[in-house]
Amino acid sequence: MITINEKDFVNWMNIKGLSERTKHEYLAYLNKCPYQELNQKDINTYLSVYSNPPAKALLRNLLIYIQTNDFDKEIKLKAQEIFISIPRQTGKKKKSIQSYLSYDEVLALANGMKKDRDRLIVLFLFTTGLRLNEFIELTYSSFNFKEWLNNPKDTGKCRFIGKGNKEAVISIEPEIMGLIVKYINESNGRGKTERVFKISKSGLAKILRINSLKILGKKIHPHTLRHSMATFLLSRGLDVIDVKELLRHESLTSTQVYLHVNQEELKKKKSNAFNV
Repeated sequence: MITINEKDFVNWMNIKGLSERTKHEYLAYLNKCPYQELNQKDINTYLSVYSNPPAKALLRNLLIYIQTNDFDKEIKLKAQEIFISIPRQTGKKKKSIQSYLSYDEVLALANGMKKDRDRLIVLFLFTTGLRLNEFIELTYSSFNFKEWLNNPKDTGKCRFIGKGNKEAVISIEPEIMGLIVKYINESNGRGKTERVFKISKSGLAKILRINSLKILGKKIHPHTLRHSMATFLLSRGLDVIDVKELLRHESLTSTQVYLHVNQEELKKKKSNAFNV
């Protein structure tokens, strides 16, 4: 029988540099996984119930953990025999065409918002392409306000922790920086470690869902604005590699899906042209 100390496993994941979300997922599946007896039938039952990528990834990481820590040779061999046969996903998942808003729709949505904060959020997400998790955690100290105020015609900077726990820096358009400063001043300022936009993930999702349905006649989610920025920039002539850098994608494949969006738009324009 094998016993894995949860605290030791967490320390190992910390050394490996896994994100908080990944560690949380692995711990959740560790408590559901019948790894103790290293029995193939038990593992197969576990996989029949939990067949998603994180559940499978936990088993592969358990194998690495066992192989690289102080376990008996017999246990290491048995673990390799059991876990090495974990079925991997075959083939590439087809990239779906992402939903997005046109430039005019983004402006209509922003201008239709009743609160200045919500209007600012729409414009901010569209012009920066930040992910929801990144946006929610922004604090006053994330921005270079002091430096920017000396030259407000220049772009501002925003520093934050992005996907994969990596630090990132993006530029903020002067108009958006001005709106942020105005918003902070009108809401009695912010402490350096206080979040700028005092809104929850679910709260933001609800605001966008309700208002987009009312103003545009369709529901969107926060990530739609990221898709919209990518599509808009490609339509304005930016190279796909440039957009990849702006979106901070690890792989160019993730960015190329937006080229398909443009192809769909091109088909519509061609059809309209022949519709005479």
